[in-house]
Amino acid sequence: MLDFSHEERCYHCGACAQKCPTGAIQMEMGNDGFLYPEINEEKCIHCGACDRVCPHLNWEQKMPRLEDRTCFAAVSTINEQYKSASGGVFYSLARYFLQQGGYVAGCVWDDTLTARHIVTNRLDEVERMRGSKYVWSDTTEIFREISELLKCGEKVLFTGTPCQVAAANNYFGKQENLLTCGIFCHGNTSPQMFALWKKDMEAKYGKMENVVFRYHGPDGNDNAVQITFQSGKKVRQEINENRFMRGFSENYFGSESCKDEKCQYKEGNIPGDILIGDFWGYTGKKISKWMSAVICTPTGVTIFKKLEEECLVEILPSELSKITEKNGYLIHGTHINPLQHEFIEMAKQRGFLKAYNKLGTMSWYKNFLYKIKLGKIKKFLKK
Repeated sequence: MLDFSHEERCYHCGACAQKCPTGAIQMEMGNDGFLYPEINEEKCIHCGACDRVCPHLNWEQKMPRLEDRTCFAAVSTINEQYKSASGGVFYSLARYFLQQGGYVAGCVWDDTLTARHIVTNRLDEVERMRGSKYVWSDTTEIFREISELLKCGEKVLFTGTPCQVAAANNYFGKQENLLTCGIFCHGNTSPQMFALWKKDMEAKYGKMENVVFRYHGPDGNDNAVQITFQSGKKVRQEINENRFMRGFSENYFGSESCKDEKCQYKEGNIPGDILIGDFWGYTGKKISKWMSAVICTPTGVTIFKKLEEECLVEILPSELSKITEKNGYLIHGTHINPLQHEFIEMAKQRGFLKAYNKLGTMSWYKNFLYKIKLGKIKKFLKK
C-alpha cells in the first residue's frame, strides 16, 4: 500500500489514484507544490493495485541498455520548426501517428496556463504540445482516458518524462497498440513555483496568455523566453535572463525524487521506445540550426525509418557518447540546492521574484550582458 516515504520517492504521476478500484487515494498538494497520494484507510481494501502501477516500486523497466539502442541526429522536415524546442522531431512523429488513425498523449498549457497531459486525435491540439514547458505536467487523469482507448483497439502514442512513461508501462502492461516516447529529462519542476512566477509577471503586465520557454523566432535565430499577455503585449527575455528558467537550472524548486541517486530512471533504465531531446554540442552534418537527438529501441527504429520514408524527418546516424556528452542528465539526476527549502518558503510568503532576487545568482552585470545578447540594448539605442 505505497509503503515508502512519498516526500522523498513519489514521482507525482497519480497512476495509483487512477488505478484504485475504491477511490481510496486522492492526490493532494505537498509543501513543495507537487501532488502526493493521500490514502483513506477506511476505503482501502489492500488489493495491491496501487503498488503494481507505482513507478517507484516497479522501477525496473526491462529496457535495452542505452548503449544497445540506436542513436540518430534528426530534424523535422515539416515547416515552422521554430515552434518546437529543438529539431521538431516530436511533431513529425505525432503527425505520422494521427495520419495512421491513432491518438497522441502529451503535455499542453490548459486555459489557466497549467501544464497538463491530454490525449487527442486532433492536429490543432497536438500543436499545443509543441515546445518544452519546463514544469511538471499533471497526469492525474490521463491514464484512465488512454486505458479506454486501448480497450477499444485504438493506437496511442504516449510522450512524457521517463517516470511518466514508466507509470504508463506499469498501468497498461504490454500493449501492441501503445508506443512510448520519453523526453530527455532534467527533473520535474514545481507547478506551484511556476504559478507564483506567473502571478508576479501578471501583477506587472496583466493576465498572461501564453509562454514559450524556447522561442527561436520566425527565422530561428533567437534563443529566448517569450511571454504573451492578454493585452497583446509580448515580453521577450534571453533564456538566462528569465528568473523562472534560472531558478529551474539552479534547482531551487525541483522534486526530491529527481535528485541525484534518487531518480531511478537514468542510464540503463530509461523507458521509452523512443527517447528525444536537444542534441547539444552537435558537430556532424548540420541540416538545421536546432537538432534533435534520438535514441531508439528496435521498435523505435522501425517507426523512424517509416518517418524517413514519408519524408517527415531527416535522420543521420550518431553515437550515444556524442549525445550524453552534453546531456549528462541522461546519466545522473539533479544536484541538491541547499537553499531550496528557504527559496520555496520565501516565494510563498513574499513572491517568486523577490525570492529569486534575494537568493538567486543573477547580478546586474549578468542581466546587462543577457540583454545585449538578445539585442535589447542595441534596439533601445537605435530608438
